[in-house]
Amino acid sequence: MIRRAALVLALAATLAAAPAATATAAAPGVVEVSNTVDIRCAFYTMRANADWYFPSGTPRGLVYLQHGFSRSNGNMQDLAEHYAAAGFVVFAPTLPSANLYGCTVNNIGNNTDFLNNVADLLGKATDPTDKLGRSFADARTKAGRAGLGLPTTYVLSGHSAGGEVASYVANRLRTTYPAQFGRVKALVLLDPVKSPVGSSTVDAFRGCAPPACPCTRSRRRRTWPTATPAAPWR
Repeated sequence: MIRRAALVLALAATLAAAPAATATAAAPGVVEVSNTVDIRCAFYTMRANADWYFPSGTPRGLVYLQHGFSRSNGNMQDLAEHYAAAGFVVFAPTLPSANLYGCTVNNIGNNTDFLNNVADLLGKATDPTDKLGRSFADARTKAGRAGLGLPTTYVLSGHSAGGEVASYVANRLRTTYPAQFGRVKALVLLDPVKSPVGSSTVDAFRGCAPPACPCTRSRRRRTWPTATPAAPWR
């Protein structure tokens, strides 16, 4: 049991490498910076790696972009740069794929409490002193955009297991933070995958289906009604 726990912890540490602290070159006109964001995990606060992408002009909105299982925010860089080049601020955190307390991007036991805490980031995004606001303030300073405010309209986007997270977060906003849910303008799911455990995807799709959620599914840009809610998409 001890060896198994140590293996899980080692895997979690490997998947959560330390972020860079300075702005880096990205697509033309886009500035990328890395820092951390606080997310509650069981009895402790996780300092999750976060990448922020800033467009050159006035932002059109904020994109929450979530990677899939056994991936990190670095795997989403190309898509994040496209979102930013289109005028959006992009927030792309790295969530663990292995964690002793179930704080994972995919459900391998019961990650719903953790996903509730992820949704809390957007639920309290209008408070500059809360978790997302603090991470954004640090990122905008590093990006040389100190006067910029965090956008108040949102796009939730996720790939693979991150699609389940994005849909769960949307539905959690609907039930817990209705005012913030009203700011969600699109839910974009790229090859979303249902976790082998739990019913997060099914519950989210039942609660947050059109017209409640404006949604686009997969690289083919299929709209929500083209697939059954319970499908374990890949």
